[in-house]
Amino acid sequence: MNGLDNGRTILLVENEAALRRALGEVLRRSGYHVLKACGAPEALRIQERHRGTIHAMVTDVGLNGTSGPELAGSLQTARPGTPVLFMSGSFPKSLSFARTLSEPWAAFLQKPFFLNSLLRALESLLEARGEEGAREVQDAQDVRDIRDVQEVQAEVGQRPFR
Repeated sequence: MNGLDNGRTILLVENEAALRRALGEVLRRSGYHVLKACGAPEALRIQERHRGTIHAMVTDVGLNGTSGPELAGSLQTARPGTPVLFMSGSFPKSLSFARTLSEPWAAFLQKPFFLNSLLRALESLLEARGEEGAREVQDAQDVRDIRDVQEVQAEVGQRPFR
């Protein structure tokens, strides 16, 4: 670990275990506290039990049993204004998703993506929400030791994440 701790908590929701592990590790090594969930029911339980602030949620659009936008709606009811970064291999073309993305708390990241793109998108979303203590991210190397990221990428055998 590189010793970064930005004090922010991210709820990461991803069905695929290997991707969830890898993304969680990248976020952790970038200074975030990460709460990981394999789907919407677990994410809702985690957010209900977590007493502290959840600074943002990073979620796949397609989740087993529900959708990322439906989960985001539940999160917004419980924790209004919490930023949500959606990820998907294809851009959902539904009108309801377009409405969700028009919310000031929502952003979208197309898969496949590089790790620095994830970190930049998350930082931009936090900054747009006026998150206290948000720092500008110029490059992935500004916030972590690049060797840590390369180790995680090698562990999952993918580059970029899909």
